[in-house]
Amino acid sequence: MNIKMENLYDSYLAYQGKRNIFQEVKEFQKQDFHSLNFQAVMEWLRDTVELSNRAYKNKVTSNLTVKTENDAVETKARTRHLECYIYEWEWQKENQT
Repeated sequence: MNIKMENLYDSYLAYQGKRNIFQEVKEFQKQDFHSLNFQAVMEWLRDTVELSNRAYKNKVTSNLTVKTENDAVETKARTRHLECYIYEWEWQKENQT
């Protein structure tokens, strides 16, 4: 089964399904239809994977907050040899005045 992430919702589904997205992250290429937020998430994940390849213990945990128009989402990922998982996805309401 070849599932390909193309937007933030797909990355949320990967989180929900506890799916290893290592290969998708390694092969990610920007496309015109990708949102800026999705591109930022995928580039962050790619940087995390690359960092884990250089790490002494080959394991990295990383956080990223993406702001949308009305909310923000805090994501956390964990990578290690041939594995990349989003293990936390928390929506945060922005302060409204």
